[in-house]
Order: sequence, then C-alpha cells, then structure tokens
Amino acid sequence: MKLAAGFGVLLLIFAAVGFVSSGKLSDLSGEATSLSEQYVPSVRIAADVERQSLNIVLETEAFVQTGDPARVEDATAHVANVRARLKEAADLAAKYPDLTTLKENAGVAAKGLDDFVARFEATQTLLAKMEEEKRNADKTGQTFVRMSKNFLRTQYETFTTEVNEFKESEALLGRLDKIRMLNEAIQSVNDA
Repeated sequence: MKLAAGFGVLLLIFAAVGFVSSGKLSDLSGEATSLSEQYVPSVRIAADVERQSLNIVLETEAFVQTGDPARVEDATAHVANVRARLKEAADLAAKYPDLTTLKENAGVAAKGLDDFVARFEATQTLLAKMEEEKRNADKTGQTFVRMSKNFLRTQYETFTTEVNEFKESEALLGRLDKIRMLNEAIQSVNDA
C-alpha cells in the first residue's frame, strides 16, 4: 500500500510539473510568435530604412559633387523605397499596437525624410542657378576678351598710322612689332 501511495504521489507530482510546463510552453510559444510576427519584421524594416537612407545620402552627395542627373534618379528611387518601408512600419504598428516605438520612430523618420527631400530639392534649384550664373559669367568673359582684342587691334592700327607719319618711324615700328609679338604670345597662352 505504501508503494502504491508513493507511486500515486509521484504521478501527482509529474502531472503538476506537466501542467506547469505546458503553461510555460504556451507562454513561450506566444513570445516566439510575437517575436516572429512583430519584432523581427520591425527590425528588418528599420534596417532597410537605414540602408536606403544611407544610399540617399550617398547619391545626393554624389550629385552635388558631379552634377550627374542619374544620381538624382537613383536618390529618388531610394526615397521611394524608404517611403514604402515607412508605410510598412506604420501598417505593422497599426496591426500590433504594442509596437509603440516603431510607430513613433516611423513618424519621426518620415518627417526627417520630407525635410531632407525638401532641402535636396532646394539644393538642386540653387545648383541650377549657380550653373546659369557660371554660363553668364563665361559669356561675359568671352565678350570682354573679344572687345579687348578689338580695342588692342584698333590701337595698334592707329599707332601704326601715327608712326608712319613720323619721320623716324623705323625704330618705333620695331618696338611696336615686339609689343605685337609679346601680345600674340600672351594670347596663345590664354587660348590654350
């Protein structure tokens, strides 16, 4: 009888341990589901947002340095990817209200992205204006050089005429020829 009572107590202990273990496993299963459906996707989304954001910065910096419009297209594609990921984050946060940090950070990131895009567009406008001013300065410089050449030519012609009217013009014409050769040498350097 004692032996049967001992086995009975053991069976009750095993049943209690099994019941407690079953409850713990159920809790653990819920935690694993929460991790796989909520937190792992939120970390994946956050990592994608970070990677795409770094690509945006890289492409915009490359555009500013090179002026290559293909970089703007690449940056725009990365912006679209970030916006899509931020929408995924908002949808996930709406589906799982416990993801409050994801919801808050997605909102902050979306605002930061909008600010960055606005500043980049302003930079593009400014760079376009600077390029136009550079073209205008080049045109003005070319006009100045052309007018200077014309002025120098007319002065040379006038000087030649005045020297020819003077009796000892040979020495003056030699000096003028030296001036002409020097101007031509300077001009050939400028044209190069």
